Formats: sequence, structure tokens, C-alpha cells
Amino acid sequence: MGIRIGTLRSPISQAAAEHMTDEQWMAAIAKYSTGERWSRIELVGDASELAQVLEAETKLDAERFAGLALRFTAETHPAYTNAVLRAVSDQGASIDPESVFALLRHVDGLARPENDTYLGDALRQHLDAEIPDDVIEIILQRALCSTDLDEDTWQRQADDGSPYRDPWSQGMNTVRGRATEVLGDLLIHDADGRRSALLSSQLAELARGPSVAVRSCVAHLISGSLRYERAAALAAFALLVDADDRLLATRPVEQLLIDVGRGEPEIVDPLIERMLGSEFERVREVGGRLAAFAGLELGLDRLLSAGVTSPDATTRRGAAELCANILSWTSNAEAATAALLGFFDAAEEDVRAAAAEVAIGLRGKDLTPHVDLLRSLIASPTLPQALAQLLFTLEGTAGGLAELGLECAERFLATKKEEMGDIRTSAAADSRHIGELLLRTYSQSPKPEIRGRALDAIDELLLEQAYGIDELVAGAER
Repeated sequence: MGIRIGTLRSPISQAAAEHMTDEQWMAAIAKYSTGERWSRIELVGDASELAQVLEAETKLDAERFAGLALRFTAETHPAYTNAVLRAVSDQGASIDPESVFALLRHVDGLARPENDTYLGDALRQHLDAEIPDDVIEIILQRALCSTDLDEDTWQRQADDGSPYRDPWSQGMNTVRGRATEVLGDLLIHDADGRRSALLSSQLAELARGPSVAVRSCVAHLISGSLRYERAAALAAFALLVDADDRLLATRPVEQLLIDVGRGEPEIVDPLIERMLGSEFERVREVGGRLAAFAGLELGLDRLLSAGVTSPDATTRRGAAELCANILSWTSNAEAATAALLGFFDAAEEDVRAAAAEVAIGLRGKDLTPHVDLLRSLIASPTLPQALAQLLFTLEGTAGGLAELGLECAERFLATKKEEMGDIRTSAAADSRHIGELLLRTYSQSPKPEIRGRALDAIDELLLEQAYGIDELVAGAER
């Protein structure tokens, strides 16, 4: 037959499946359960492909197919059970929580490890429901006892040559990690502390697990436990962080450090110090973020100073990113502003790029308290990295802030004159936004001086044949 190329299709089409009865479904599931994925004559799949059709049908009628799945046995190909579990967890699926609980109990009784991955997901749409203890225990057993993770593969060198990958990216894709995160979601939605009390005795065992990847997921569970079982959560936290430094740089652990620090800053202080001195670049970067947060929000001024003045550019990059994104709501805007002013003039481009995120962080916010900071940004070496986002942020500004937009336009003209007409450059794209900003400034400002400067800048854009400016001006004249 030679080499053939085509799409592997389901043995039963979606159109035909729409008219199948429950008995016909059970017969088809029994027939297509070999796992063989092609025939000699046509590219026809088997269980995996038909399971995709079943999943699509289940999303349309979750109650019906959740009930059908109660007829599955240990001999049923696991692809079909997984299809139903995935479908009932879909946001668009309409199903009574009790039907989900019955489904989970049934799948648990089948004792098929191949179905463990999606068990917890089926609860995600019912986190606020009255979930029975035995259903929570089903998920807990997967978090404690699953054997799907043999090694922490995240430690292998990544394809791009970086020394390691994020442990969390592996952990969240394991049965244990996935189940643990679902348990954390359940605790975040714990209305009266009952769920937290049920799980508190297991926190320590989960926190001391041998896998760093899974521990990163346990951090989410510990965060959820802080409200009702704080003592047990803090004890588990101490066990959790007694591990490879790289665990501390995962997103759930970073959030956990913030959550713990809000109540006990003295506990996270030495851990942040540890991160700042880590041999791993990613850990130092997250450490810089946390040091800035601790200084601005937890009263640990020494850590903010350590992050801002660190000789390590990676640490300062992390601190700059945090200050840029927290400025609009931090309780210590003065210190965040002072730090950003220093970062705007940093020698390292990536540090300036992190500080440039302030243009995004202030979008939609009242810019009046930050006019001096933005004026410094416009005059600094950081403007090229911030320009595109700053233009979006300045949209809609009027009155006294219109002058700020004008200064931005004038700096752009002074530094990007040679690039404005070349569509291969980012300056060409920015020039149209600059033109819109100038036209709005001209039409809105009551000050003749500002209007005159705006017209001069528009003339210069036309003179330099900035990309799109002719069309923009013509449209304004009409």
C-alpha cells in the first residue's frame, strides 16, 4: 500500500452519534475497545477516537451520559470513562452535583489507575456545593497514594539549553499534583471549616513528599488551609520549604509565601534571604519580587533595599517587575516610586524592561498621582521598552494629563525620527498612535501653547512621512 497520509477518524461519526440510544452506545463501547488505531483499508480509529465523540455528546447532555457511565465496568476501555469525566468538568456542562458524586464513587470502585487523572476535575464546577466527605476522601487518596510519578523529570536540561524547567509544570500534570490542587480549591471554597478539618491531619504527609514537583502543588493546598487550620498549615509549610531552592520559585509557593507573610512576616523573612542568595537565577528573580513585596507590604524595609540595590541584575529585575505592577495599589507608593525611578536608569536592558511594565500596571487607573513618575519614564532610557504600552495607557487622558501625552510624543520624535517611515520597525506602528495622541491633545487642550506644540509635532510627523499619518490627518480634517 505504500505510505498513506490522512486523518484518523472515529469509527462512528458525530452526526450518527447524535441519534444513538444508550444501548447502542454501550454496544459501540464494547465493540471499539481494543485500542487498535487503524485498519488496512481506511484510517479508522478505535476507543480513543470514539471517546472524543462521546466527550462532545456528554458536554451537550451531561446528566444522561454521567448516568450511562455508571454502567461502565473494569473491562470498559478507560478512554470512555475519561471522556465523561472531562466533559462533566466543562464549564458549559449542566449537571446536578449529586450525579457527579455518584459518577466519582463509581469510577473509584472500578480501581482503574488510568482514570485517576480527571477524577478531581469533575468537582471543579461544584466547589461551593455540599460535597460529601467520602467524595473528598476519593480525591485525597489520589493525592496520597498515586504512583504515576517515578521521578522529577523537570530537572533534566530543557530543549532551549536552560538548566531546568519549572517543577510546577510537571507537578500539575501528575495525578498526585492535580488531585492536590483540586483539594486546595475545595479549601478555598470551604464555607465553614469542615473540609479544612478533614484534610488538616494529612497536610504534613503531603508537604514532606519526596517529589519537588508535587510539593509545588501542595503549596496551593496549604494556602487554602491557612484560614481555618492555620497552625497545621504553618507546620506543613515548614516541612514543605525544606527542599530544593527551585521549589521556592514556583508560582504556588510564591503565593504561599505572600499568604504566610501577611500574618507572620518573620517566618518568610529568612526564606526570602535564602532566595536572594540562591545559585539558581530563577530563584533569585522570584526572590527579588518577594523582597520588594515584603518591603512594601509587610514592613520588611531591609528586604526592599536588598532587592533594589542588589549587585545581581536578576534580583533587581524581579524587584522592578513587582514595583511596576504593584504601584497602583500598594500601601507604600512612595517607596515603590523611588525604586522605579532608579530602575528606569538601570544599565541592564532586562531590568529596564521589567520597570517598563508600570505602563501596563497603571492602565485604567487614575494617573494624576503618578504624573511625575511618568514624566521621568518618558525622559529615561526605559521609554523605548515602555512606549507601546504607555501610548495605550495614555489613551483618553485629557486636561492636565494631555501635556504628558505631548511630552511622550515629542520624545518619540526626538529619538525615532529615522525609523517612523519604515514599516519594518516598531516605530512605524507607534507613529500612528502618536498621531492619534497629538490630534486628541490638540482638540482637547484649552492652552494655546499646548495646541501649538501639538501642531508642530504633527507637522514633523508629516514631514518625516511617518507611517499612516497622512491618512490619519486627512480623516481628522473631514
